[in-house]
Amino acid sequence: MKKGLYLVLICIALGLGYLKFQAARSPQPTVVSSPSPSPTPTPQTENTLETPYFTLTYPLEATVSSYTSPDSSTWAISYLGKSQRESGRTQTELFDGYNLSLTHFEVVGDNVRRTQAEADRTGIVDSCGQENVTVIRTSAFSNYEALTFYGGCLGEADYYYLQTESGLYRVTKMIVGPDEYIPEYEKSIDLILSKLMLK
Repeated sequence: MKKGLYLVLICIALGLGYLKFQAARSPQPTVVSSPSPSPTPTPQTENTLETPYFTLTYPLEATVSSYTSPDSSTWAISYLGKSQRESGRTQTELFDGYNLSLTHFEVVGDNVRRTQAEADRTGIVDSCGQENVTVIRTSAFSNYEALTFYGGCLGEADYYYLQTESGLYRVTKMIVGPDEYIPEYEKSIDLILSKLMLK
């Protein structure tokens, strides 16, 4: 009987030793801290327009169109205001919103900026009369020196002419609509132009 008891105790001791040995061999669970949640992405509020001649960003709600002619390429950024959208007249003349167009001319020469400004101004005078156009003057424009004038009747707009090594640029700004929205439209165009990079 003593032998049987010793045998049971030896088996228990061996079993406990085996369990202790197994516990030492088993890898201890490692605590893995869960990664902090990735930040919520900021909603995109603007698009980028990259051309061979310039780069700029513009609001998501605006649209871009472009066209080329033998001597120039033009990109227009347009925004239709609430009253124009609600009227359903989205394919007609702009009467509420803004339009910003940039044209790059494939021209060379010393005074092409003045020549183009005078040609455009003369076209407006011929169509609308002298009283609808201001004189051409020099102005600062988005960190560039420009020639500028205002022309009415064919769509009230400010015209700017800039020249860089890559050519001549004409920028046209048209803002129309109810008086309470004009400051908002001007702010939008100023923000677009503040990020204009000519090449």
